[in-house]
Amino acid sequence: MANPELFGRVYQLAVGPVGGEGRQWSNQGGPGLRVRFKVSKSGDSTPNKAEIAVYNLSADSRHFLDSYDPKTWAVRLSAGYEASGLQLLFSGSLELASNEKAGHRASHPQGPDWMTKVEGRDGVHAYRAIVLAESFGPNTSEEAVIKHVAKQMGVTIGTIKGLSKGKYNHGRALSGAARYELDALCKSRGLRWSIQDEVLQILPIGQGLDLTAFVIGPATGLVGSPERTETGVKFTSLLQGGINPGRLIQLESAYLKGVYIAENVDHTGDTHDYPWYTTVDAIHLS
Repeated sequence: MANPELFGRVYQLAVGPVGGEGRQWSNQGGPGLRVRFKVSKSGDSTPNKAEIAVYNLSADSRHFLDSYDPKTWAVRLSAGYEASGLQLLFSGSLELASNEKAGHRASHPQGPDWMTKVEGRDGVHAYRAIVLAESFGPNTSEEAVIKHVAKQMGVTIGTIKGLSKGKYNHGRALSGAARYELDALCKSRGLRWSIQDEVLQILPIGQGLDLTAFVIGPATGLVGSPERTETGVKFTSLLQGGINPGRLIQLESAYLKGVYIAENVDHTGDTHDYPWYTTVDAIHLS
C-alpha cells in the first residue's frame, strides 16, 4: 500500500538577487501556476543543474526576471507533498531567465501561454572563477585549509570525511583554481568532492553520508522494478527530495535488496501533468 504522505503535489520557487528582494511562487494554499522542472545532481565535482519552466507569470514578474544578473542572482526550488511538506531540491546560481510565448490553449481566454525558463547551476561560480594564491604556516591542518578554500568559494562546509589528522609541518601553499586544489588533495587521499545545494561535501570513494539510510520500497514510493547496473542499481521512485548524492539507500524490492550510495539523482516534476519522480543511479557500498 502506498504511503498516504506521498500525495498532493506542492512546490515553492524563489528567484532574486542574493541578499536582496526577490520573487517567490508557490501552490501552497491555492492552485498556483504550472511549474515543470528537472534537477540533475551528481556525486562528483561537476556543478549540479536545474531546468525550470513556469507558465503564465504576470507581466510584472516577467519584467522582474528580465533584469536578472547571473553573477549575483540565485534560484531555489523546493517540492514535495501536502502531508509531508516541502523538501529542498535545488539551491544555486541563476544562469538564465527568459520569457517566450508557448502556444495557444483554448481554455486560456487571454490567448497564448507565456513560458518562463529558469536555469540554475550549483557552485558554478566557485567552480569557474575562484583562483587561490594563499600560503599557510607550519602545523596547519588539512581541515583548516579546506575550510579556507570553502570560504573563498562562497560555500558552506557540510560532511567532510577522510582527511588526514596530521598537519603540514612546513606549511602549505595554494596557487591556482580552487577546484584543482580540491581535486589534488582529494586524489591523494582517495576522496571525492562535490557541492550540493551550495554545501561542500567530501567523502571517501565508496562511502556515503553518516545519515540513516533512506528506505525505498513499494510502500515508500518505488515505481516499477530496480535495474542492476555495472556499479550498482538504478531505480525510480515518487519524488523524494531527501535523496541527494552521497545518501545511503536501503532498497527493499521483490527482486533487489541491499544498501547502496546515491550517485546520480534526477528530480523531475510537472504540477499539471504526470511526472513527479526521483530517479537514482546508486553504487555499491564499499
